[in-house]
Amino acid sequence: MLETVDSVIEAVGGVTAAASLAGVGLPAVSNWKARGKIARDKADIFRNFLAAKGLSASPLVFGFKVIDEARA
Repeated sequence: MLETVDSVIEAVGGVTAAASLAGVGLPAVSNWKARGKIARDKADIFRNFLAAKGLSASPLVFGFKVIDEARA
């Protein structure tokens, strides 16, 4: 499982590829890297792309909280 924004961006082919995949400009990808989160509204795009490559990303990469079901 990919745990960081940088690892997700690398897995899709780099900054330019990530921007193209998400339909955003390079500054948006730079902002994701700086914030440590990819925009939530792009999560499905990246998840589907990664799944096709046999990979997955932590929900935290997209700013989603992880619920500990053992404590819920």
